[in-house]
Amino acid sequence: MEIANAGGEPIVIVEAEPAQADAAHSGTHLVFNRYKSLLVLSQIFPGGGNTGYLLVQGHPEKQAAKTEKPTQQTVTATTK
Repeated sequence: MEIANAGGEPIVIVEAEPAQADAAHSGTHLVFNRYKSLLVLSQIFPGGGNTGYLLVQGHPEKQAAKTEKPTQQTVTATTK
């Protein structure tokens, strides 16, 4: 998956897998995993549906997950 800025310029390419939103969240939203000193984008649900993408964990998150259990934070997003 390619993530771009508001101007459409590519910023980063990440590995992602298909995911389903939980019943408590619908619409366009982002899910972050928060560790003590790390905030990681975990899931993306574009377009208002309940189908989205689960981002593959990077090395920093894998290291944090060895000793900490993250809390999830969901942010409603808008699309252009």
